[in-house]
Amino acid sequence: MSTPISRSGIHGHCECDRKYWRVVDWKCNHSAFNGYHTTPSDYSALVCLRCLHHWRTNAKYSYQIRSISEEEKRKWHMHESQD
Repeated sequence: MSTPISRSGIHGHCECDRKYWRVVDWKCNHSAFNGYHTTPSDYSALVCLRCLHHWRTNAKYSYQIRSISEEEKRKWHMHESQD
């Protein structure tokens, strides 16, 4: 069983309907430890477009979630910068 890891410090995923969830990064990581270069990983990064919660997971459900579109990504980053 996988343990979702949140970049926002909250473990797990949100309780919103999965139709709002998007995969931001498939099976990769961009961390300060590797100079923010794309590095392969067992985990994918997801975001909820409704509540803006974001987390990393290696759970099988991530394969059923749509990738985030460029338009959705712009809106998400716009909301993130307002925090």
